Amino acid sequence: MINELRLGNFVWGVSDRREVVYAIEEHTVTVGHPFKAYVGNTNTRCYADEIKPIELTPELLGKCGFTERDEIWDHNLFDMWLYPTRRGWFISPHMPDGGVPIKFLHQLQNLYFCLTGKELIVEL
Repeated sequence: MINELRLGNFVWGVSDRREVVYAIEEHTVTVGHPFKAYVGNTNTRCYADEIKPIELTPELLGKCGFTERDEIWDHNLFDMWLYPTRRGWFISPHMPDGGVPIKFLHQLQNLYFCLTGKELIVEL
C-alpha cells in the first residue's frame, strides 16, 4: 500500500495502467486517466491497497525532465541529483556519496513539490 499519496500523483491503477490520483478518502482512492477531460469520466474508486506505485526508471526520469551525465540524473529546475545504486535510486543535494533513498514516481513528485512549490511535469 502507498502511504504518502497526494492529489495528482501517478500510480498503477486497478485497470493496470498509469493513472492519476483525483481523490483520497480514509480507505479509498479515486484514480483516473491523466487526460480525463479528453476521454470523459473514466475515474475509478478503489481501495488504497489496490493501487501500486510506479517504479523509477531511467526512461521515466527522462520523461520528468531529468538528463543523465555520468550516471547522475539532473534537472535544470530542481537543485538535486538522482543516482542509481544497488539499493535503488538516491536523491542528494550534489553529494553522490550519501542521500535519501527514493524508489517511486509519486515520491519524486512529492519531493519536487515540497522543494519547489510546483508540480513535476511528467510526460507519460
